[in-house]
Formats: sequence, structure tokens, C-alpha cells
Amino acid sequence: MKSMIALLTFIGIPVAAAAVITTLLRESRPLTLKDLSERTGYAKSHLSTHLKHLVNVGLVEIHHEKGKIKYSVRKNAVIKLVQQHLHKLHMHLRQVSSELNDHYLKSELDEIARHISRLFPWGENR
Repeated sequence: MKSMIALLTFIGIPVAAAAVITTLLRESRPLTLKDLSERTGYAKSHLSTHLKHLVNVGLVEIHHEKGKIKYSVRKNAVIKLVQQHLHKLHMHLRQVSSELNDHYLKSELDEIARHISRLFPWGENR
């Protein structure tokens, strides 16, 4: 799952937080802070800070089970985060293309933007 960590860090998630998300995705069940620390190799105090942030931004949710706090990843939120970054890329490509005088580069960037826009409901005109 190194590729998932790489994707998440590419879109701006800190490495330790990306390791948490990746571990929760791999395990497919809620895990305690101790479990996450053991599986990622990060200290519980370090992960605790990242978990608070991940919960606050809605990527991870808290479960209370038998007196223990467990965490799980919100898969739809991770998908939405990736989609948002693709949308931002799409918008940047469109903006750059509109400012270019070079026909070849403009054409290539427009084509990339069109491919991205076909993937998502926000479409070409958004």
C-alpha cells in the first residue's frame, strides 16, 4: 500500500496521516490508537495529533467499542478528496491554457483537461 501513501502525500496529506489512512483501509475495520501505532511504527503521541486532524476534516471517524476508542476511515471522504484535487488540477489546466499563446501546448493542456472532466460530474463547463 505504499502507492496509497504516495498518492495521499502527493495531494498534501502528511506522511504519518497517510500511513494511518492506508492502514485503516488495509485492515477494513476500526483500530485503536495502539493498533495504529503498532502497524505504522509511529508513536501514539505523534499519531494522536494526526488522528485529531483527520477526524476534524472528516477523513476518519471515531467509534466507541467496549470502553475503547477506535478509528475508521471514511472511504467516501477519501474519494471526494481525490476528486477535489483532480478538479483543482482541471481548473488550473483550463486557466493556464487560456493564458497561453503557444497553440501546441494550449491544445495538449486542453485535451488533458477534457479527459479529467469526463471522469466526474462537474463536467467541462464548471
